[in-house]
Amino acid sequence: MKRSYIIWAFVPLALLAGSVAFWMQPKDTAAKFFVSKCTQCHSVPDLAGYRPEDMAPLVESMRLSNDAATMISDEEAREIVAYLESVTAGSDQGGEIYWGATTLPPRALADSFVVDIVLDQLTFPSSINFAPDGSLFILERGNLDQTNGTRYPPVLKRFEPSTESLTTVGDIEASDVVPAPSETITGGAVGLEIDPDFANNGQVYVCYHYLSDPDDDNSGINRLSSFIVSGNKLTEERILVDKVRGGILHNGCRVIIGPDGNLYYSTGSGHRTQNSQDLSSTAGKILRIRTDGSIPPDNPFQDSPVWSYGHRNPQGLAFDPSTGALWSTDHGPKTDDELNLVEAGKNYGFPYCGGEAALGEPWGRPLTRSGEWKKRIKKGLKDIWAGEPLFRSMKQFWTAQWVCSGQGLSETNYRPAVKSFYPTGTVAISDMAFYKGTAFPEWDGSLFIVTLKTGRLIRVTLNGDRVISEELLIDGLDPANYGRLRDVTVGPDGYIYVVSNVTNPLVPLAQPVNPRGGLLLRIRPPQG
Repeated sequence: MKRSYIIWAFVPLALLAGSVAFWMQPKDTAAKFFVSKCTQCHSVPDLAGYRPEDMAPLVESMRLSNDAATMISDEEAREIVAYLESVTAGSDQGGEIYWGATTLPPRALADSFVVDIVLDQLTFPSSINFAPDGSLFILERGNLDQTNGTRYPPVLKRFEPSTESLTTVGDIEASDVVPAPSETITGGAVGLEIDPDFANNGQVYVCYHYLSDPDDDNSGINRLSSFIVSGNKLTEERILVDKVRGGILHNGCRVIIGPDGNLYYSTGSGHRTQNSQDLSSTAGKILRIRTDGSIPPDNPFQDSPVWSYGHRNPQGLAFDPSTGALWSTDHGPKTDDELNLVEAGKNYGFPYCGGEAALGEPWGRPLTRSGEWKKRIKKGLKDIWAGEPLFRSMKQFWTAQWVCSGQGLSETNYRPAVKSFYPTGTVAISDMAFYKGTAFPEWDGSLFIVTLKTGRLIRVTLNGDRVISEELLIDGLDPANYGRLRDVTVGPDGYIYVVSNVTNPLVPLAQPVNPRGGLLLRIRPPQG
């Protein structure tokens, strides 16, 4: 009897809270769609000053990047454009409304570096790595032209910095590889690593996405293979890890060779959150294998490639050359993109925990985003029925944050993020690289991180397992907007190299480029 009274007492309060939350939601249909769907992946430039006819390319880009998860009609695309015009007109920081990540690190001194556009006609570049001979390999993920159905396979290219010449090495000829229909759909080839003995064996490692059923977009699988670079061909594919559950998004797919000579391979949850905590699944993990695909005997779980688990969509891997420690980045669910220090056998919490939250601490997104209040009402009623104190349930409803707890999590195995980017929103964090070089001696040991929807290059200073400072070198809201920054590496010349994808023809660029192409950027000292 007592329990039923408590429930009936809670219902009107919950309905009142839900009504308040409902009226705080965007009322415009286009606004709701944009906030709930588009801003999870896309940045938004300041549209002030654009004429109505300038909006046509944006509508077309929305249609070309259309997919099953975010189906939009031409009319809906136009409604979204009209909504953006009405909100961002006259605002210098309009895009920040949608990015949500209102936290901005301090800016680096503008005269401390120069950004050069080295190449401007790349096609969806996804990963870059230098070979021992100083040449830069660029992996292009492939493209599916939705206007005519033409498939362009993933391509590996070689860039010589000394001569600034670009040549094509070869296509990834696997018949089942699926090119990406848009930059924000993580199909095609995504991850690239060069074997340290490349000069002798010509071996590279590539992670790519394919469909187990060509007629089902939801049958995505990820695979890690090695190839031999032979002339202008990629030959002798050897499958190392296969049948990693994937999806339209959340595939991870970064690969790196560690100081121990083993391959480390990040995998996403494939939009199936249960995979991340399931040790029998290879999805939502960081895997560790030998370069021949076999499992090292000292892995933390017997006869398993799993090195760590509880990951959501880790798109960055880097080893600290000073300590040998492995770091990863991970996309958060609308808040709390993560920088993680990866340890063998540890659980990084997803979907039970996020960001820097310790066990028992709250985390998550505000109540009024994306209809979250409906879920909170159901959860509150369920908690009260299970005996949860009314006051605590109401507090949880209003703060609208999950509590970091879940089956299998413990103080001994759970590791929260070292750094959250940020509790208020996400930056769409991507890959990273540690700096070792002489061109920027003051940056020695720094960690450089690139982001997608916010178009940022961030320099992070670490002290052991702590972030002690951040500095912003490039931002997507800068006048010279270079698009979505996807990968970063350091060259033998000490310069920093970044590849970006330019998918929004309205984003103002430093110079004209192919609106569906990509850039290779070089960050150097002013006197370089």
